[in-house]
Amino acid sequence: FLDDDEVRRLWQVLDSWENGGRRVTAVRAIRFLLLTGLRHSEALALQWDNIDFHLSLLRLTDTKTGPQDRPVASEVLVMVTDWPREGAWVFPGKTSDKPLVGLQKAWEAIRSEADLDNVRIHDLRHSFASTLAKKGEPLLIIGKSLGHRNAATTQRYAHIHRDEVMAT
Repeated sequence: FLDDDEVRRLWQVLDSWENGGRRVTAVRAIRFLLLTGLRHSEALALQWDNIDFHLSLLRLTDTKTGPQDRPVASEVLVMVTDWPREGAWVFPGKTSDKPLVGLQKAWEAIRSEADLDNVRIHDLRHSFASTLAKKGEPLLIIGKSLGHRNAATTQRYAHIHRDEVMAT
């Protein structure tokens, strides 16, 4: 999972790329992953109709554990409201009638620029869970946010940085 400094560096690179018009859809998808804890396959399959802005939910039709409603922070909803709607997909591919296929090439370049060696896209999901744990959210809430059915799985995601434990 990413510590605060690593998240800051990643965010700076994402801002730089988005402001420079570089791989904007991929940048938005990576930012979305960090802020929602979704699996990258769940995010890339997300359609605008799957976002319930009134109830602050993402209605996911195909997840590892079946269809689910996932809570999402209002800040995320505000962020996506500013994005253009090009067809049905939140993260459209080269043509708006198909979703973005993958993030790996963009992720590798962004990760390198942010000096985040050996960080996988999936580690953003762990970072999301760890941020919630650091804020004191109960494992039940973290698990619901990640779509876990088993608390033991959530415990493997909600890492606490050693310095934070030492400070208590």
